[in-house]
Amino acid sequence: MRIGEYFRYEFARGEPFTAGGVEIEPHARVATLHTPYGGFVWNRPIALTVRRDGEEEAVIPIFDATLIGQVLIYACGIIFGGLVLALIIQKRRSR
Repeated sequence: MRIGEYFRYEFARGEPFTAGGVEIEPHARVATLHTPYGGFVWNRPIALTVRRDGEEEAVIPIFDATLIGQVLIYACGIIFGGLVLALIIQKRRSR
């Protein structure tokens, strides 16, 4: 079993689109997990490339508030689960 067959982490460019005379191209990091039973894909936005009149180019980084929210939710779950587990163990020891 090789990790490369089942897991991939790569940089991806989206299809450029035009809005108000400005061409915008999104960029993302993509993590994919393929198994015989299905798969999982996680896209994380990282930047936008903006072009005006085909000449000027600016790369605008994206602040990913969703990722921070997910990490906070997972951390709270781990802390809460640890507290509940500690209470259960303490209750069993006091018997």
